[in-house]
Amino acid sequence: MPLASPVFEDVTTINYSLEWPHLENPSNTTFAGPTQIDICRCGTSNTDLGHIYTRYSCLGPTLSFASPEDELWVLQTPLGQINLLRPATDEELQRRREVGEAAEPGAYAGKNLLLLSGPCPRGRYQAHATLQYLRSISSDARQHFEHLSLLIQPYEEDCRNDQGGQAYVALARYIVEELPAFKSLHLHIWGEATRTASRDFAILLRGGGISIKLNWDWWGESVEEYTDADAFLEAIDTGVVVQRPMRVTKTGASGDTHEEDGADSIPHRRGTLQQEQEDCEMDSDGGISLINNVTPTLEQECSEDEWSDATWTPLSPSGADGKEDSGWQVL
Repeated sequence: MPLASPVFEDVTTINYSLEWPHLENPSNTTFAGPTQIDICRCGTSNTDLGHIYTRYSCLGPTLSFASPEDELWVLQTPLGQINLLRPATDEELQRRREVGEAAEPGAYAGKNLLLLSGPCPRGRYQAHATLQYLRSISSDARQHFEHLSLLIQPYEEDCRNDQGGQAYVALARYIVEELPAFKSLHLHIWGEATRTASRDFAILLRGGGISIKLNWDWWGESVEEYTDADAFLEAIDTGVVVQRPMRVTKTGASGDTHEEDGADSIPHRRGTLQQEQEDCEMDSDGGISLINNVTPTLEQECSEDEWSDATWTPLSPSGADGKEDSGWQVL
């Protein structure tokens, strides 16, 4: 099983699901890329008149949030179209159960929330789901809300990379207007195709008192914190999603993709990326080699012209029986 990222050690995950009551043939297993065409019947005057679903014009999906008592699934590996999820640990479950309808408003103080869902061909609408969750909690609870995390990668917001901006702006404005105690937004940027869309969150930095933390690396070793909007925008324009190499041991066995303690942080600016790639292709005299074979991005897994109905599907945590690989399967 791929190793879990340490950047989520203190994150409180909340699961949500999407339903598409107005689509003719909704499916969570068939991906047709950005050309995903669904017949929608959301018209109020004539519900039999079908048309192609268009975000922000048609009625969107129905959201439902899992309760603190439900099974909890957390992020194991981000893969663009398909997030690999695993059953939550006891500690992760405890963090989730500390917030909810029955929780005291102050329970949200200090929590870093991540809204997470499984596969959806139209995109997971994560920013939209996050906004709706914030609206669903009490006004008193919103007064204590301080931290949020978002995944910036293909399909996390929409199947089209140019469709996330409006949802990002809506979420940012709501944070500014309704969350007086808000301190930081954590953006985990793991997709080059969606990197620039996060520019819209610069709204948060115009008034002061809020920071944005950019994480370009699955291991959290390339994190940058910004309080100035111009510096943030420059970082987004020049940043590169880190492709961390896999270290191979002298015996030839594949090792942890996490670097050894004390190792230099891999560059994540465009000017240093080429040298990084050249270094990773060289073999050392001691028999240690670095291979650019890492967790694939969406661009590597499936081009825009291809489609796939293969997906990682989580099994019930009750069936895991403590086995490391038994909590998920491939369909």
